[in-house]
Amino acid sequence: MSDTGTNLTAFARGCKERRKALPDLGAAWMNVLGYFDGIIEPHIREAGLVIVAAMNAFADKLPIEPLYHNRHHTIDVIYALSNLIRRAVTRGIISKHEANLALIAMVGHDLLHDGTMNTPIRSLERIAGTEVARLLSSFDIPEYDIERIVDLIHKTDPAYQFPMRGRLASGDAKNPEILALIVGDADLFASILPDIGLKLSDDLAKEWQMAGLAIDPMPNTQQGRRNFLAAIKIVSEPSIDLGLSELIKNQLYDLSQKNN
Repeated sequence: MSDTGTNLTAFARGCKERRKALPDLGAAWMNVLGYFDGIIEPHIREAGLVIVAAMNAFADKLPIEPLYHNRHHTIDVIYALSNLIRRAVTRGIISKHEANLALIAMVGHDLLHDGTMNTPIRSLERIAGTEVARLLSSFDIPEYDIERIVDLIHKTDPAYQFPMRGRLASGDAKNPEILALIVGDADLFASILPDIGLKLSDDLAKEWQMAGLAIDPMPNTQQGRRNFLAAIKIVSEPSIDLGLSELIKNQLYDLSQKNN
């Protein structure tokens, strides 16, 4: 995917096309690793496949996968992430080692997600992080790296992401958490795009409805879409390169015109 709007359109088209078949997260993981010739560290490939197997096993036990937080979402995320971290490594924004940590974090960031929402006593990101840490403990991966992977998973929580972006936009954060910002961009990437993003907003609303959740406004309403896009506020440099910030601005403008 190059730095053009046309390729954002191609990315969105790929997201839709993949949803015509069952998700093949293992193939997507191997495809993504193929983009990083020479920088993938020992154990990363196999550790990712173990996480993929755990995600497949969990999905097989469910009556139906969540409509939004499913393996297709994870595939969208790791493909988006591959484009972002390649640019970030080339620019020296993150290290090659951090790229490895980000890849593992995001292939497992929604492990055991059951289609519900966080509560004061239950965090889906912490559930995923705990299980990813358990799976990684059987590999020769340093404990401090596992802790950082888990921390990145925790920081995909919208309750962390959106306030962080607000701080960055206001200039309050002197030392931006660039890796957390990049993985957050990858998590939101497909949902930001105008076409597939509307479908995903509808999927998320239906997922919440199936879980018995009543949120006002729902993400598939104009106000819900506006709230989502406005909350992003700022994206990473690689996302800006790909045109994401301009896309957010244009959509917010279009939504404001619909109210006039």
